[in-house]
Amino acid sequence: MAEKPLKAAEALKKASSAEKRGDREAALALYQAVLVRFPGNPSAKRGVRRLDQNVLTGPSESELSFNREGRVGQSSAMNLSGLANPLAVPASRAHQTADATIGSRAATSDPDTLVAQGRRAFEDGRFELAAQLLEGAVKAGRETAEILNDLALSLQHTGRFDDAAKVFERAIEVAPAEVMLRSNLGRMLNQADRVSEAIEVYESALRVMPEEATLWSGKGTAVGNLGSRDDALSCFSKAISLQPSYGVAYMHFMALRRIVGEEPELQTLRDGIAKQAFSERDEIYARFALGKAEEDLGNIRAAFENYARANSLAGRHVHFDLEAEKAKFARLKQIYDPKTCARLHLPEVMDSSLCPVFVIGLPRCGSTLIEQVLDSHSQVQGIGELSVLTSMSDHVLQQFEVSNQSLDKETIKGLRQTYLNELRKLAGSAQVVVDKNLLNFKNVGLIAAAFPEAKILHICRDPMAVCWSMYKRSFAGADLAFAYDLGDLADYYHLYRDMMRHWEDVLPGRVKMINYEAFTGNPEEETKALLDACGLRFEEQTLSFHKNKRAVKTASMMQVRKEIYQGSSEAWRDFEEHLAVLQNKLEAQ
Repeated sequence: MAEKPLKAAEALKKASSAEKRGDREAALALYQAVLVRFPGNPSAKRGVRRLDQNVLTGPSESELSFNREGRVGQSSAMNLSGLANPLAVPASRAHQTADATIGSRAATSDPDTLVAQGRRAFEDGRFELAAQLLEGAVKAGRETAEILNDLALSLQHTGRFDDAAKVFERAIEVAPAEVMLRSNLGRMLNQADRVSEAIEVYESALRVMPEEATLWSGKGTAVGNLGSRDDALSCFSKAISLQPSYGVAYMHFMALRRIVGEEPELQTLRDGIAKQAFSERDEIYARFALGKAEEDLGNIRAAFENYARANSLAGRHVHFDLEAEKAKFARLKQIYDPKTCARLHLPEVMDSSLCPVFVIGLPRCGSTLIEQVLDSHSQVQGIGELSVLTSMSDHVLQQFEVSNQSLDKETIKGLRQTYLNELRKLAGSAQVVVDKNLLNFKNVGLIAAAFPEAKILHICRDPMAVCWSMYKRSFAGADLAFAYDLGDLADYYHLYRDMMRHWEDVLPGRVKMINYEAFTGNPEEETKALLDACGLRFEEQTLSFHKNKRAVKTASMMQVRKEIYQGSSEAWRDFEEHLAVLQNKLEAQ
């Protein structure tokens, strides 16, 4: 039997009724269905903006995810709202190997095909290809706000921030009333460390759209990254008042404030959860927020119940494959065995004016503190997390899998030059640049080969403390899928420690270990030792790192505005009766 064609007017009427009776999910599905058939329908687009203006991402170590990324008009069957999925699984290597071929054929494809292929590539995490295809569609005459928005997001994900800004600005010219475009532009500028520009974008938009919760939240992100805690709280409180079912705003509000009583925002949050007013995604962030508030109030059981609920919901959207991770780690050990590490040593290339410092470990290990201390030095620039090394490592793994091709010095030199070119764009006048992409703990072999002058700092923290701290946070992307289950956390921790033991065996003395508990216990002596390990002279201002005004975009953004405090690694003990699975698995090996 033929499927009955969708009638926009009828679907919009049903969506409006569902929205009025509080059934947000049903309403959103109907608005999305209209957009699939009629991408430009203004009523459906306004409905989607109201109900799910952007798919939310949780805070990551690369950027505190106050930020929301929206894609308009996408026709993916998995995500009909046209909003980017932050939990999308990265592209498979088979897809990656085909990207160049597809891209080379793009010029002969029609615009609709280019758009469809570009959006599919974006969903697969193949951002370079997505940018090529969508650029082709724009050049072929398909310059709609939706396509420009998707192109800008693709460029942003490849690190081409200047190009992305120009495309966002063009999209805003095409559709000046689209809130999402302004929000995305502000988010991108914030990610690119152009925080003052981001604030200007939000403030300019709010002058004409003062009732948009997304914009207030975005502004809160930016001013919070600069350390303006009270201004950030005011922005998030405003977002909550405008959109009480906006889960991410509660999460950021609670993260910035120690709750000591039944504050209005907390009562609104409790009411929303009791009335089931949140969508599933919003409930994830609402539960993390309520867990934090209950912990502040000393309600340990209630706090754990909310953390557990948040992780359970988030875990539905990602999949942690332990066996696949084990296989990947085993391949890395094969590639970087003792003979290879010795053969690839390149002392002859130590000719760069820049000295990279790689800070590695697990999320929530205290790395932001170490980066902030180093950045307070006159010769150092902290750049947050640079993703280019991860891409290079993936390329090496791909070559190894496809052809069992071993690394050679020429390849290493090429990878070195690519990375240093990216580093120079961010270094300013600094001689030492800190890359805090923590998961580079998997790439120590590549780092040691390509950057013999680099310093590698491994930040270690008590295993229970670091795992529990991860469990209490929402992270963006599939790379941290293990963080939503206590058993998975323990399994991944063992993989990480085993990998670090491998590097200690094949590259003895190459990695400097920094113990977080020791550092916070004796900050002056440990700071001097840290600087010495990086080849830097001691400077007094490094002991006053909390006065550093640089933008900080991790979940530790407010902690590093304060003097060092001790005892955070013992916080898990309040929850010990709930953490038997984690504790037993960590102690099992």
